[in-house]
Amino acid sequence: MQVNVEESGALERKMTVTLPAEQFDSEVDKQLKRLSRTVKVPGFRPGKVPMKIVRSRYQADVLQDVLGDLINSTYPQALQQESLRPAGAPNIQTSSMGEGKDFEYTAVFEVYPDLSELKIDTLKVERPVCEISDDDVENTLDSLRKQRMNWVTVDREAKTGDRVIMTFKGSVDGEVFEGGEGKDMPIVLGSKSLIEGFEEKLEGIKAGEDRELDVSFPDDYHNETLAGKDAHFAVSATDVAEEELPEVDEKLAESFGVTEGGIAKFREEIRENLSREAEDRLSTMVRDAAFQALLDTNSIELPKSLVSQELDMLLQAAEKEQPGIADNEATRDIYSKLAERRVALGLALGEVTGREKMMPDKDKVEARLVKLAESYEEPETFIQWYKSDQNRLAEIEAQVLEFMVVDKLLETADVTDKPLSFQELVTPATVVPSTDGDKDD
Repeated sequence: MQVNVEESGALERKMTVTLPAEQFDSEVDKQLKRLSRTVKVPGFRPGKVPMKIVRSRYQADVLQDVLGDLINSTYPQALQQESLRPAGAPNIQTSSMGEGKDFEYTAVFEVYPDLSELKIDTLKVERPVCEISDDDVENTLDSLRKQRMNWVTVDREAKTGDRVIMTFKGSVDGEVFEGGEGKDMPIVLGSKSLIEGFEEKLEGIKAGEDRELDVSFPDDYHNETLAGKDAHFAVSATDVAEEELPEVDEKLAESFGVTEGGIAKFREEIRENLSREAEDRLSTMVRDAAFQALLDTNSIELPKSLVSQELDMLLQAAEKEQPGIADNEATRDIYSKLAERRVALGLALGEVTGREKMMPDKDKVEARLVKLAESYEEPETFIQWYKSDQNRLAEIEAQVLEFMVVDKLLETADVTDKPLSFQELVTPATVVPSTDGDKDD
C-alpha cells in the first residue's frame, strides 16, 4: 500500500492511497469463488457453475463490494501509518479500478489542529467576588414580605403601585375589536402590563369613576390588525387598593417555615441561602472567565466539519423551542459564532486534560452530587438516581472535570478580583450567544 498526503489547507488533507493490482484482483477472485459455491444458474447444479459464467454475470457487483471493503480496511491503516487524526468523515473518490489495474482512491478530510503549544500559564483572568451584606438580607426580606402582601381597599385617588379593578371597552375606528372588552380586570399602575400610556392615564382615578382614554397600539404589536392603530377605551373603576405588607416578626418567619428562632433565625437562613446562590453563580462566572481567557490567549484553527456539526446541533435544539428560527439569517450568524466558540473551547479543554492526564476525581464527583441533592426532600434518592445511570453520572463527571481544569488554569494565571454586589451578581445580562459567552452546562 502506497500513501501520499498533501496539505490542501490549514487543516485539510488530501490522502491518496494506491493498492497494487494483485491485491485488488486477489480480493475479487476470492469473492467470485465464494459466490460460485452458492449461486444458482439454470442448467447447472449449485457449486458447478463455470467461473467464466460467474465472472461475466457478477463481476461488476463484486468489484463494488471489493472496492468498499478495501477502502474500509485500508483507510484507517493509512491514517495510522501517516499519524493523522481526522476531525470528520472523509470525502472519498476512486480514481482507478478494474482487473489488472492498481486500485487508487483519494480521501479528503480535515485533521485536528496541533495544540501542543497551547499556552495555559500566561492567562489574565478577572475573577468576580461577592460578599453578602446586611442590605442584601433586608432587600430579600422585603421581597419575601411582598409575597405575603395583601391588597387593602382605599378611598382615594389611585397612584403608582396601587391596584385598580376596572371594566373596559376598547374600539378602533368606532368598532369594538376582538379582545377589547373586559370586566373586573385588576391592573397595578406602573407595572407596564398594558400598552404605553394606558396606565398613566388611569393615575388619579377613584372607585366608581368613569374615564375615556385615547392610546395607540405600538407598531410592533403582536396583533397585526391593531399594530400602529389609535384606540379609544371607555373605562370604569370599581375598586382602588394599596398593598399592605406584613410586619417583620415571628409570624412572618413562621409563614416561611421558620418555626424556631423567630426573625433572627429567619434572617440567618436568608443570608445562608444568598451565600449559596452567590457561590453557585460565582463558580460559573469564574469558570467562564477562565475559559474565555484561555481562548483569548490562544488562536485555534477550527475544523470546519466540527463547527458545522456543532451548528446543526444548536439549530436543531433551537428549532424545538422556536420552529423556523433556523431560517433566520441573523440567528444563524449568532449561532455560528457560538458553534465556533464551543468547538474551540472543546479542543482547548481536551488538550489541557490530556496534557495534564486529568480524570474526574471521585471524591469531587461525590461532593458535587451531595451539593446538587441539598435542595431535594430525599437527597439520597437523588444521588442514587444519578449513580444508577452511567450517562447521567457522566454529566456530573464532566462538570467536575471542567472545574478541575479551571483550578489548573487559575494556578498560574494573573488573577484580578472584581468585587460585585449581590444585585449585580444576580441581575441577568441580555443573553445573546456569541464568542464572548457560553451556555451553562
